[in-house]
Amino acid sequence: MPESLQPETLHPSVEQVSSDHFKTWSRCRRKYYYQYVKRLQWPTDQSHFRLGKSVHKLLEFQSRGLDCTALLSNADPDIQASWAALIAHPVAHLSIVASEWGFHVPIDGVRRAWLTGRVDRIARDGETFLILDWKTGTGVPKLPEVDWQTVLYLFAVVESAAQLPLAPEAVEAMRPEALRFVYVEVKDGQVREVPVSYDTAQHHLNRERIVETLGEIQQATEYALPAKCPDPFCPYRAICGIEAASLA
Repeated sequence: MPESLQPETLHPSVEQVSSDHFKTWSRCRRKYYYQYVKRLQWPTDQSHFRLGKSVHKLLEFQSRGLDCTALLSNADPDIQASWAALIAHPVAHLSIVASEWGFHVPIDGVRRAWLTGRVDRIARDGETFLILDWKTGTGVPKLPEVDWQTVLYLFAVVESAAQLPLAPEAVEAMRPEALRFVYVEVKDGQVREVPVSYDTAQHHLNRERIVETLGEIQQATEYALPAKCPDPFCPYRAICGIEAASLA
């Protein structure tokens, strides 16, 4: 273990956890240590997120019934193209339950923590509720059914359904079987939907997985390197020791 991993930092007080906490922990515990325990934050190039942020904002305006014409007239061509593809697709016109909806759900690992996140949109299609996640810059996960974002968002919406702006009978209807998580990918002017179904049995399994992983995070005393670096562009490669380990 590198000298920088000091013993007094090995038991962080984890109070809020997001899907990125779980993803990072599952992929590389050493990166988790640098990013969430030592809080070594690296500057990012915000231009990489220009397209995604712009389209998300336009969709939020659209959910509020606002006219986006003036904004689009000055938008970059890729933003206009992505917007045109989305707005022509039926998924953008489903009945909206909530847009950019933030959740805080208590969960007990070794200690109580709060699952946090922000859902792009919750929509209703008949008796089915859809958790929509717009993908304009990044792609859909290779295994969407087990991806931490899918798992946490489905779990959180079920657990906090009473906080949504719904009538009591609609909240009662929002059982796991009535939910689907849908990644909506926009690429080259085409819209692709990747749905993930849900049920009560999976909800219980997700709870077990979340609680178990949260407990591992909260009790961690070591932050081992993976056998192989999962991210060749990771900003911590110069200090984590993975390159030296690969030469050993």
